[in-house]
Amino acid sequence: MGASRSSALFLAVLAILALSLNSPAEQRIEAVPRGDVITLSEAARFFGATVSWKPAEGKIVLAFNGSEAQILLGSNRILIGDYVLTISAPVHISDGLVRVGVQDAAALFSRLLQREVTASELLAAGLAAQPETARRGITIEDVHYISYPEFTRFIINLRGAPDVETVKVQCVDEHDLSVIFSDARFSRLEPPVDINDGVIARLEFLQADHSSKLLIKTQAKRRTYEMQRYNDPPRIVVDVLPDEPLVTTLGQRTVLPQPNGLTEIEPEPQRERLLLTTVVIDPGHGGKDVGARGAGGLMEKEVVLDIALRLKKLIEQKDGMKVVLTRNSDYFVSLEERTMIANSAKEGAPADLFISIHTNSHKSPKIGGFEAYYISDAVDPGAEATAALENAVVAFEKQGKGPAPDSLVPILWDLQFMEFISQSSELAFIAQEQLANRLNTRNRGVRQARFIVLSGVAMPSVLIEVGFISNRVEEAKMKTPDFKERCAEAVSAAVLNFKERHDVRLGLLKKDAKH
Repeated sequence: MGASRSSALFLAVLAILALSLNSPAEQRIEAVPRGDVITLSEAARFFGATVSWKPAEGKIVLAFNGSEAQILLGSNRILIGDYVLTISAPVHISDGLVRVGVQDAAALFSRLLQREVTASELLAAGLAAQPETARRGITIEDVHYISYPEFTRFIINLRGAPDVETVKVQCVDEHDLSVIFSDARFSRLEPPVDINDGVIARLEFLQADHSSKLLIKTQAKRRTYEMQRYNDPPRIVVDVLPDEPLVTTLGQRTVLPQPNGLTEIEPEPQRERLLLTTVVIDPGHGGKDVGARGAGGLMEKEVVLDIALRLKKLIEQKDGMKVVLTRNSDYFVSLEERTMIANSAKEGAPADLFISIHTNSHKSPKIGGFEAYYISDAVDPGAEATAALENAVVAFEKQGKGPAPDSLVPILWDLQFMEFISQSSELAFIAQEQLANRLNTRNRGVRQARFIVLSGVAMPSVLIEVGFISNRVEEAKMKTPDFKERCAEAVSAAVLNFKERHDVRLGLLKKDAKH
């Protein structure tokens, strides 16, 4: 009996082997080791596709002939047009490379290229990634610079994560800085770049046997620098600041030294323009757009206007501070008009900060708490729902007036606006901390979402939800002057805290100065 069972089992195994040998599809799968991965950038280059990295969204976009694949880091779902591709493992970045399993990559490129791409084809093309442990050293992929009114920023993108010993900045002399990478190479050597923005004169690239150097030649004798390391994706950010603030406005040419060797001296009124002095407060909704409505009949537009008026009064108690409201009573203001106000509030130039005040709402009356948002793609369903709720004001705007919501959003994804996203995040966390100190409600934390009202403003911006008007307990609090005053005090404290950090960072205020 046992021998009979063994024979049957042996015959079954033979049958399975015969089926797999006769199946081309199975042969291809078996020919590819399960652990093989490819690097996305190499595969894209092979097929003629392009890869772009959107750090604010944690997303990679792969494009080919008008089709796009959107890949969210840490997710195993890829959006290709209207099609959702589920892959076997989440996409991740390691050593500066985006690695994808070869079978998953074959499915991805098959859908994107609209033709069959096999795992064998990818491996035959030599696209298999080296094991992570086999990689040594760092590759400097490229260097970008951004000229801001107060400083110049260098963004050095790397392949391979730097550690503390890998990179250092040295002052060569009174004019030059060197960013030195040990055990690193440039992906390609570029000729020197003339910048001449008032801070930086020139950037040079130097390659030695076991190190790489960026030589930054400055125009000002006295200057300071700040360096930060980031690992996801790997990059070094170096900010070079003159000890004396520059006379510049974003988008205008810097005043250069005169031919006779004299440099134009900064007039005091122009120096004052660099200080953080102008804040736009945006009470959400208004007029025909009532916003969210509580079970007791309280309307969002009423609550947030009251808070905004209190907030204006508190901020303007600080000498030199000015607050511009997008509305000061109950009338309708379109999202486009709100951003136009913000972008011209400081003597025709953009304001220094933009803060939009709202109340939240949820289908469950038990949900409550306060939260702060800065702009990005929504990273969780709750944030996405809140953004959808506040963006619904578009329905009240006249048809054909102003750009469509999606056309406003990309402005903040451009590299020149990354600083605003970073500062917006900083402001959001400060505001959340101040609210937590004053409100006896749940702290729901800082979140990222795609709010239209934030997407068109050229300055650090946050949206604050002071509570859930759909929660009866919180609705009752919103009716009281005490709650609204506490909200205003918290946001005012956050603004002044952020202002002090900003002015100290730019050398406009001494660290030991009284606030």
